[in-house]
Amino acid sequence: MSERCLEHVLKIGLLGAVQARCECREIPLGPPRQRAVFALLALEAGRTVPMERLIRGLWGERAPAGARGLVQGYVSRLRPALAGMGVTIAYAPQGYLLELAAEQVDVHEFRISVTRARSLDTDEAQAVALRRAIALWRGEPLTGVSGGELLDGLRETLAEERLAATEECLNAEARAGHATALIPELIALVAEHPFREGLVGLLMLALCRAGRRADALERYERTRRRLVEELGLDPGPELRQLHQRILRGTVRGAGAVLPPSAETAAVAA
Repeated sequence: MSERCLEHVLKIGLLGAVQARCECREIPLGPPRQRAVFALLALEAGRTVPMERLIRGLWGERAPAGARGLVQGYVSRLRPALAGMGVTIAYAPQGYLLELAAEQVDVHEFRISVTRARSLDTDEAQAVALRRAIALWRGEPLTGVSGGELLDGLRETLAEERLAATEECLNAEARAGHATALIPELIALVAEHPFREGLVGLLMLALCRAGRRADALERYERTRRRLVEELGLDPGPELRQLHQRILRGTVRGAGAVLPPSAETAAVAA
């Protein structure tokens, strides 16, 4: 490896295809199950991952008899690929540890960036910082690896983190006065997540502020029907309250969107 490459920090990508890169080249990580071991270690960078978790991540409840030996083989082949970057996989009695700063893994960089964004003073600054965090994503997380249900669950968790950050960003942008500019993005997101009431509320609010009150009311009715027909549920209280405000013509201007709750964005106007 060139001296120039050694001068640059290794960056681990899990928010898309699993990869390890320095500025000058990509580090070969091997076949899908070996990449899965690397991904599981990188998700816990700086902490020991128990052997049992690695086995469960690769095979679920159907691990082969020689699973421990297979994991050990994957680790032994990963070590020389990473050694040229000064990165080691340490053995502990209970498992393995990827000796790497968490900030070098895009998942952790994303989470740190989102936390920092929330501490900023203005909605505009928060929105800009959240957009930068979301830009770290390159596609569906943890692609190019092979494993069991644990990896599927991790993908779902990461995808939910991305959607929650996106919703939080859109709320900040709406509070900063940019609601109408968000309409195309919100239409696409609601089509993908039709039961995400925080996104539906933001779209209704944006349509109303753009002078499209009838479209906002129609969007509510479409969502209500779908919730009833497919889930047997009525819209939540925040969405119903927003609907009533739009009906009464009392939607206020910018700055009226509440930050998202733990599950959905609570929208008020």
